Amino acid sequence: MTKRFLYLIITSLIFLGFNCSSDNVTAAKRYIISKDLIKAEEYLIKEVNSNPYADEGYFLLGYIKAEQKKYEETKTMFSKSLSISNRFKNKIEEAEKYYNLK
Repeated sequence: MTKRFLYLIITSLIFLGFNCSSDNVTAAKRYIISKDLIKAEEYLIKEVNSNPYADEGYFLLGYIKAEQKKYEETKTMFSKSLSISNRFKNKIEEAEKYYNLK
């Protein structure tokens, strides 16, 4: 992962803040920052199972799937996020370029 993309994700997590997210997303962000993607994924799966409109949960799951090189699942998660809202559209487009998903 390039430093620029990692910086973008971490900065996004900080600027999006922990206070406006659900407990599951907040916990997942903390695990992403500490690079424990498996634990982060557990919390994000709980989030999207309890809230099918969790655009942020799907976006972050897409990021985790990309890091795990599960690119078809990445596309699915990003698509679900975009079907809910365009809030993460720019970040998804950056990730798609970075991971060469288009």
